[in-house]
Amino acid sequence: MATSGPPDFGKTNIILKNGYKIPAVGIGTYRVRNYEDMYMLVDGALAAGYRLFDTASVYNNEHWLGAALRTPF
Repeated sequence: MATSGPPDFGKTNIILKNGYKIPAVGIGTYRVRNYEDMYMLVDGALAAGYRLFDTASVYNNEHWLGAALRTPF
């Protein structure tokens, strides 16, 4: 039977050695090059149920991710 609505990716977790849980599915931010695109990515990802955003300092866009995450909260 099909279900309606977006999947809740946050329900499947991985338990780390320290006991913390993280979502098993995340979304990457590697190719995001401006704030507007980051905001659209974050907005859509949160609406779809994502709670893990993959980033790295070499992407040089974590400041946009932080700003985009502050907006919905």
